[in-house]
Amino acid sequence: MKWAWAWAWAVGGAIGLLASCGGKSESDSGAGGSAGVGGVGGAAGSGGSAGSGGVPQDSGVDVAPPDAPPPPGQNILFEVSFENYAWGKKLKGIFITVDGGVWSYDFFANDAGGPPPTVVYPATETEIRARYGPAPLKIGSILPNVVLEQFAWVPSTAGGVLLRQMSCADAGEVTSIGYLFDEATARYTPVILGRGGDQSVKNTAPKADDLVAWLAQYANLPVPCAFNGEACTGATCPTPAPTCPQSQLPSVAGGCWSKCVSLDHCLAVTDCNQCPGGTVCATGPDSSVHCLLSNCASADACTCPFTPPCAGGPAFCTSTGPMRVTCGP
Repeated sequence: MKWAWAWAWAVGGAIGLLASCGGKSESDSGAGGSAGVGGVGGAAGSGGSAGSGGVPQDSGVDVAPPDAPPPPGQNILFEVSFENYAWGKKLKGIFITVDGGVWSYDFFANDAGGPPPTVVYPATETEIRARYGPAPLKIGSILPNVVLEQFAWVPSTAGGVLLRQMSCADAGEVTSIGYLFDEATARYTPVILGRGGDQSVKNTAPKADDLVAWLAQYANLPVPCAFNGEACTGATCPTPAPTCPQSQLPSVAGGCWSKCVSLDHCLAVTDCNQCPGGTVCATGPDSSVHCLLSNCASADACTCPFTPPCAGGPAFCTSTGPMRVTCGP
């Protein structure tokens, strides 16, 4: 499978070291835990009931085909992390394991003074866990079949295009991730499902937003500055489009051309000719076209470690020319 190809991409957030201080260790097989740890709890999602520890059992996300279970050996399926160093040091969140366990972590809860390690992917589970401190706590459980139904959508989101905005200042970032796993090498590759914060990110894959919403009920992390997208294609009215300043495009509302918006607010563009110099033109699996901000000088956008254009990283990215890529399997 293409997602098993090797690539190195450092992203903030992973899973804490296994420990049992102050809560259940991950080796425990109990059905639940305290609902108070990490703020996880609340009402059940649509079509489900609240499970042990107050963790919702289901959120009503469409059931995926039952033919995409995780490979043997995969333990971590999802994570949601909050990271911010503007006002103190924060790295915390939750991760969900294949048995439905919901685990809370706080890397700096017992701060030893050092920064969390950078993870270079594909990474082993031990390398991922090193960023999550010594004491993750089991705060509840989700029915395993519900977790697997949602996880089955993750491979389809890996080919999504990652749209970015510089949205906030000093707010930190809340990132939702699904993990792919290579059984042969026992290494994990992250798929960014979405992000809110200083740099907000939208994955254009159809199910990515649904998975972000499903994970949010367990993470209970306020998301700062969510991605604000505007339609910039599909005008059917005869009214001509407005002339916009550089790095802006006319948006579309009600089928008619509307106000000018910043290029990074456009959910899609008509063609690559609308992408100015210094931006990447990315084509999604559905043939949609997008102009992306990039922090890399290289003309091969697929190799950029700072602003990867495709949600699953280089294994899902094909370079079609200078600053031109196609995302997909």
